[in-house]
Amino acid sequence: MPAAADIWKSTEPASTKILVALYESGQFSQAEATASELLALHPRDHLAWKVLSAIQLANNQFVESLESSHRCLDISRNDAAVYNNVGVAFLG
Repeated sequence: MPAAADIWKSTEPASTKILVALYESGQFSQAEATASELLALHPRDHLAWKVLSAIQLANNQFVESLESSHRCLDISRNDAAVYNNVGVAFLG
């Protein structure tokens, strides 16, 4: 039986897979541009806001990360990783 993460990855849109791959490989500027493009088309994409927030944290853009995190939480309140991003941004 496949892991839940594998099932999720097989059903997510290709653009989201590209965004996550760019982020995971440390290509933050490309990932940020991809997230912005994705959000221009789908402004309620929870994962894109979440990844954008993490990218902004990695780039020490704490205010921007807070804004992205809050946009993400407006869409879905049940993501502990986003709450973690908020805490890290406040500490930054």
